Amino acid sequence: MEELCDIPEQLKTLLEEYRFNVNTLSKYLAVPAEDICRLADGNLDVLPDDNILRFEIYNKISFLYLIPYEGADKKLSAFLMVLISYHGLSKDTIARMALVEKSDIDKILSGRMERISDEKKYRVAAAVMCLRFFLKENEPG
Repeated sequence: MEELCDIPEQLKTLLEEYRFNVNTLSKYLAVPAEDICRLADGNLDVLPDDNILRFEIYNKISFLYLIPYEGADKKLSAFLMVLISYHGLSKDTIARMALVEKSDIDKILSGRMERISDEKKYRVAAAVMCLRFFLKENEPG
């Protein structure tokens, strides 16, 4: 697995190894299709100047890149981060929607999944999946 912080290399892997559709990536990242290949070649000038937008693009690329490498627990943590960082949901809101304690959300985000019952993980995963599905309309592209 390549370096996690090497975003252009991750994007290149998505394009070349996994044959991701450039137009799909363009919509997902809110980056023009012609700039996707430039970014994969290391040209960071095609990215927006706004650091928050850059961070969101980096996160989205990493989330896709990690799909084949990370287990279900890591994916759940990544989707939780999208709900918190992009959609602005609090850990408390997510916990209440999943019918678990906020401390369970903290454990998931800190990688201490072994301390959570499978039933609670399932409830959190189901709530995260539903929230992400319904809030997706607020995401660009």
